[in-house]
This record gives sequence, structure tokens and C-alpha cells, in this order.
Amino acid sequence: MTVENASILVVDDEPDERDVLSAVLARAGHVVRCADSVATALTALGAEPPPDLILLDLGMPGVGGLALLVEVREAARTAGVPVIVVSGSAEASVRVESLDAGANDYITKPVNGAELLARMRNLLRAGSELERLRRGSFLDSLTGLLNRVGLDHLLGLQVELAIRQRSPLAVLFVDLDGFKRVNDDRGHAAGDRVLCDVARALEVQLRGCDFAARWGGDEFVVVLPGAAPAMARGVIARLEGAVAGVATSGIALSASIGMTCLFEDVPPGADTARRLVERADEAMYRVKHSHRVAGAPSAMVPRLPCPHLRPGAAPRRERRSPPRKARGGVRSVSRSRPRRPSPGPWAGGC
Repeated sequence: MTVENASILVVDDEPDERDVLSAVLARAGHVVRCADSVATALTALGAEPPPDLILLDLGMPGVGGLALLVEVREAARTAGVPVIVVSGSAEASVRVESLDAGANDYITKPVNGAELLARMRNLLRAGSELERLRRGSFLDSLTGLLNRVGLDHLLGLQVELAIRQRSPLAVLFVDLDGFKRVNDDRGHAAGDRVLCDVARALEVQLRGCDFAARWGGDEFVVVLPGAAPAMARGVIARLEGAVAGVATSGIALSASIGMTCLFEDVPPGADTARRLVERADEAMYRVKHSHRVAGAPSAMVPRLPCPHLRPGAAPRRERRSPPRKARGGVRSVSRSRPRRPSPGPWAGGC
């Protein structure tokens, strides 16, 4: 979206008013959609991508434009869409009521086209800048993946949706094995290129509804909405192969990937999203330990207590090597090579 070709929804029950506004907007290069009632507007807002701006007439029959304004502000997908109320009333009380209900601006009929476009430009510029800042605050500057802030936001939304619909959701924690040697032998610039290549390699293996985030350093988090445990294990195998295929100038690169699933591993409750990531991180440490013991990558998630963490304790990044001796009831890990499951098709629907 740019300020010059924004998508505008015009909501007015008067055909002549809609035609006048549509003509002004079209001449300015905007894409115009129209709704002649509150019900039609709600259908358009629910079925199509949200518009960049809404022009709303208050004097609508039935429910009225003010009720639609409240609906727009309460819906998550339209809460940030700027709304200009276009009304035949010049009363201060009506202006105040509209602004209190969430309108960004108020203009009276008959509308002056030049004034309307100027007010729209101000709102669209502000919205565009806010979106730029929001994207910057949600994205990792190196890889272009989501950062921790973006992950927290989107994972929280996906967890709420999965709990409400009782649908599966898997979280993977990815840690690169061998990356330190890339930095040590090839330099940090080469390491940055490898991280970017890994990010692209992960994204290629994901569906449109999945998303990946850079957790920090050489660690990534992948979220798989709708993925049951068996499906998620197939994705792990694909991601392992993708990471192993990243060019590193002769330095072997692999991934330890931990998995946790909503409902099976983490029941709904307080801080569900945070607990999913923590459990996936703990599972990743167990997988990394199994790699060291078996000497080969594995897509399996050993169901062993994590030797690095006390129950409820935060991960300790500085301690990568497990204790030499098991303690506190930790079972020893088999030295036999774990069997890799067949990757299978990644055919889960979004």
C-alpha cells in the first residue's frame, strides 16, 4: 500500500453520496470498494483483506454507522484501520461521540474533495510509518525472519486460535551444530551469510500458514499450526536435510531440533505460548545430547528428563555440554544410532 493507491471502503446508504466519493477517490488513484449497509460492510470486512482506510457515514438505517465503528475497533484484523466519519451533522456532540468511539477524523457533508483527500493523506502517511516501524520491531534485521517480539505476538495469536478450535499446533526449536566453527574459521561475515541461507532454507520447507523466527545467535523457532506430532516429525526431517544442504565452504553444518506439541506436551493454561517454546528448547538439548552420544543426526525426540535444566528453570545458554554422569534419576541415553523416520510428504493443510 502507498498513500497514492490505497484501498478505500466507502460505507454509505445513499447511492449519490457513494458515487461522488467514489469518483473523487478514483481520480486520486485509489482502489474503491463500496457498501450500502452495515451488514454489507461487515461482510466485506470479514471476507476480504482489510481496507487501508474506511469512509463511514453515520446516518445508516438500522444498526447505524456508530455501531459499525465500534465493531471495526473491536475486531483484531481491523482495529488499526483508520476511519473518517462522513456525516451531515455539524453538531459538536456528534463529533465527540464519533471520536470517542474510535474515529480518526470527522468531516461534514457536502464533502470538499480536496479537503477529504488531504485528511486521508495525513492518516495514510501516519499508518504507513506505523506499519514500517511495526514491521521493523517484529523482524530480525539480519535474516528477515520474525524476531522474538514478532514470535511472541504471532505465536500467542496462533495458540489462542488452536485452543479455541481444539486444533493441533507444534513448536520446533532449531539449534545449529557446527556454526561456531564457521565464525571461527571463516569470519563473522561468512557466519552472517550462513544464517541468512539457513533462514531461507527453513522457509522453503514451510507451508504458507507456518512461520519461522530467529530466537537469537544460531537458534531458530518454527511454528506449525495444525501439525500433529507425526506430521511435525516429518517436518523435522525435512528441516534437518535443508540445513545440511546449506553451503558453508566445507564445514559440516547440521541441526538439533526439539519439538513440543500443544495438548500432548503442554496443556492449555497460563503462559501457554511461553511454555511451548521452553519445552521445545529443553527437547532440543536432549536431541543435541543424543547427537553427541550417537554421533549422527536424529529426527527423534528422546523422552528423557533434560540434564541441563531443573524443573521450571530457564535454559542456560552458556552450558552446552551435558554432565558426564547422570544424576537425579536421569536415565542414560542409548549409544545405538537412533532410527530416522521417513520424512514423508509435508502435505498438512493450513
